[in-house]
Amino acid sequence: MGKGLVEKLKESYPIADTWLPFEVHPETPLSGVAIKDRFPGWDIDEAVVSFNKRCAPFRITFGHWTILSNSHLALAAGEFARDHGQHDAMHEGLFHACFTECRNIGDMGVILDVAHKIGFDSSALERALTHGDYESRLIEAAKETRDKNITAAPTFFIEDQPRIVGAVGIEIFKAALDKAMGKGLEILG
Repeated sequence: MGKGLVEKLKESYPIADTWLPFEVHPETPLSGVAIKDRFPGWDIDEAVVSFNKRCAPFRITFGHWTILSNSHLALAAGEFARDHGQHDAMHEGLFHACFTECRNIGDMGVILDVAHKIGFDSSALERALTHGDYESRLIEAAKETRDKNITAAPTFFIEDQPRIVGAVGIEIFKAALDKAMGKGLEILG
C-alpha cells in the first residue's frame, strides 16, 4: 500500500523517492513459515478483506497468502535491479508475487521468475545472489535502519517532518508534504 500511496501522491507533489531494503522479520527461516504458526489467532481472511478495501484505490489486490517469506534474497534481488535501473519493476514484481499470487519470495525460483518477467538476465541475477554480491549493501541498510530506529515497513521520511510509520491514510502524507513543499521524500522499507 505504501508504494501505491507514493505513486498517487506523485500526481500532485514533486516527490523523489528512494526505497531501501528492510527485513521486517529476519528471523523467518529461509523456507518461510506458515502465517498461522507465526501469527496464531490472526484472522487472515479478515485481514485480506481489509487490505483489499484499503488498497482498492491504488489497484493493489491481496490474495489469501499462507506463507511468511524470508525476504532477504528478494531484497538482494531488488538491489541487483537497482544497479540495473529496474528497482521499481522488481519491487512491484516481487510485491505482486508475494501478496497477490501468494508465492514464497524467499525461493530463488520465484525471484528468477519475477526477474524473467521484467526482462532481466536471470542467470546473471542468480550468480549475483548465489555469490552474495549484495550482502554488504543489505548489512549497511540494516545498520541504517537500526541507527534511525526503524522497526516497521514502510517508514517514510519527509524532510523536516516527523516520520510516518505504516500504510496510513493519504491525508497524513498530504499534510506533511504541504508543510515541506518542494522537498524530497526518502522511503525506507
